[in-house]
Amino acid sequence: MVVLIDSGAFHNFIASKLVQKLGLIQTQTKGYGMIMWSGMAIQGGGVCKGVTLTLQNVEVVEDFLPLELGSSDVILGMKWLATLGETQVDWGSLIMKFRAGGATITLHGDPNLSKTLVTLKSMMKAF
Repeated sequence: MVVLIDSGAFHNFIASKLVQKLGLIQTQTKGYGMIMWSGMAIQGGGVCKGVTLTLQNVEVVEDFLPLELGSSDVILGMKWLATLGETQVDWGSLIMKFRAGGATITLHGDPNLSKTLVTLKSMMKAF
């Protein structure tokens, strides 16, 4: 599963295809939308409440809004980040540290996921 930690996203999001694959219960809500990094606007509705996600031995229990996310399966936004308190992030090394339960937790990003070859054709399609 590809999880994106995004301080620019207010909510937590989960890919609609993953909701279906895992058979998660979706509670109906008013519609909402999001502007993706490509500038494309996507819309959704509903919320998956109390979803448990294990992220490098860290258990995350959050509500997630289902959307078509493209290459990511989950986006953890400010709703989750705000629960962590003080964090230390080394963006160049893709390392994030925070304290939970009296221990220091260190999350390591996958550098292979941060660099993707993109064709001119796919860029033009996105724009």
